[in-house]
Amino acid sequence: MKFTHQDIFDQIKENGKNLNDCLAELYKDLWPTINKLRKKFGFNEADAKDLLQNVIIELYENIKDNSYKEKGNLHGYIYWIAKTKLINEYKKNLHQKKYIESLTYEADEAIKTDEIIETNEAIEAELNNKKREKFVISSMEKLKGQCREILTDFYYGRLSLMDIAIKYGFKNANVAKNIKGRCFGELKNIIHKP
Repeated sequence: MKFTHQDIFDQIKENGKNLNDCLAELYKDLWPTINKLRKKFGFNEADAKDLLQNVIIELYENIKDNSYKEKGNLHGYIYWIAKTKLINEYKKNLHQKKYIESLTYEADEAIKTDEIIETNEAIEAELNNKKREKFVISSMEKLKGQCREILTDFYYGRLSLMDIAIKYGFKNANVAKNIKGRCFGELKNIIHKP
């Protein structure tokens, strides 16, 4: 049975007897489009299927709590949500990768200093990418106060400087930028300590 967008909307709104069939059909109809997006952004199939399920659940909840007002193109609405989530996840992963690479570079530079080379020659020879990443993460854990939280929010949580200013009660984004810079400097100092 082929359901229209209005049928799907009504089935969700009224917990209709064909609700499961409607949602299954919606999933089946949208999968090829989401699968193409998944390939474009380099995600695996299982993650993309989870994403589509989560987006359909979000649609369901939005219809139930009346935050979805349109009764038109559900496919377009779901596609927009899915694409936005994929792009955000892609940017987050890319941002985290660059951040780890940057900190790993700093760790590599610290490891190359004479003091560390003299005392840790055996360890230096055995370090690989995983160990350097663990070194950076353990260095983050040594940060005190808000610094760890601010850097985590900025680099992992991808909060903007304005969002950080609001979250921590700073006067504006420039203050948040200065504090983030100070915190990053503290992290560099921790990394460079033997």
